[in-house]
Amino acid sequence: SFQFIYTIECALRLYAFRWNFFKSRWNLLDITIVFLGWVDIVVQVAMAGQSIPGPGVAILRIFRIARLLRVARILSFFPELYVMIRGFVGAMMAMFWGMFMIACLLLIWSILGVELVYPEALKIKDFEQCAEKYATVASCMLIFFQTVFAGDSWGSCAIPIIEKAPHTFIVFAGTLITIQLGFTNLVLAVIVERATKATEKDAESRAQEKKKEHADASFRLYQMVEKMDKDGSGTISLSEILDGFHNMPELSRLLTLMDINEDDLITMFELLADESGSASYDVLVDSLERCESDDLRRQTLLMSLQLT
Repeated sequence: SFQFIYTIECALRLYAFRWNFFKSRWNLLDITIVFLGWVDIVVQVAMAGQSIPGPGVAILRIFRIARLLRVARILSFFPELYVMIRGFVGAMMAMFWGMFMIACLLLIWSILGVELVYPEALKIKDFEQCAEKYATVASCMLIFFQTVFAGDSWGSCAIPIIEKAPHTFIVFAGTLITIQLGFTNLVLAVIVERATKATEKDAESRAQEKKKEHADASFRLYQMVEKMDKDGSGTISLSEILDGFHNMPELSRLLTLMDINEDDLITMFELLADESGSASYDVLVDSLERCESDDLRRQTLLMSLQLT
């Protein structure tokens, strides 16, 4: 079953990342889904053949749908789709309150419809079916929603009443103008604004996350440089950095990823070293960080030109 696969996957990630596992919201979502899945299985086994009262277990099973949220991970590989979904989620609160306000406006106009439109509808011959739609506030809200948003039944349930009683045009026109032309467009503007802000906020969050990752990488690099300083002098000599290159796997792996070989490292160090033949931690870390984001040979050329 997929439940076993999800469990093994979470267990392996938990073993690999240890406490860092709980720093990711996606991991927390996954482990919650796995936990609820096992609770559902235990309840089914314990209550096998018995009817379970209440909607509790049914609601618990609905949480299985949350597994679909795992698919959201792939959104980061499609920037346009991710921006759209992020904007939609950010605008959900605006859509909720917009729907609430539209319902309030429909309620107000429906009360007027019951008082003004329904009596006139009863006077029209063979019009009982449409007249009943204006009999109560609830049914009037439904017919107004149908005519204003779907554009349906104007000719069958609205026009005959307006022709018979022209003053009811105020109710129909007022509903159309205030809700569809007025408030609906206002809600749309708010939704667009909220979606834009959500996108901007997401960009800021990504920038902050990237900044934090860069700070963590700088700290680890500084620790490695500090570890290379065997004599504790506060500076690094050429022999110390070469010893670190050969005997520190993490540093060697980092320099390899940066396409820096031993000759490149020697050349760079000779340009950075002071008269005593050593370089400070900060100078060495700063140079390695710049080489990580740029081509080493171009950096070496720039340093050479600066020295000359």
